[in-house]
Amino acid sequence: MTLPEAWIHDIPNEVLLDIFTEVVMLEAFEVTSSTQASIAVPKWIAITHVCARWRNIVLGCPELWAIGSLPLAS
Repeated sequence: MTLPEAWIHDIPNEVLLDIFTEVVMLEAFEVTSSTQASIAVPKWIAITHVCARWRNIVLGCPELWAIGSLPLAS
């Protein structure tokens, strides 16, 4: 038995990029404690771990991953 293809695969890359941008922009304005910031993984990195397509979309848009910065542990 084969599984039907998920509807998420039908979403155009441009729409996914808009969604990813919103997620990253929201994160850029979140206030976290210094403890959380030192161990938090930026959402754009988490998005790249979902699947190869999402990783290629995010990494293909430097404007997206340049929005946030990696927190540095003190």
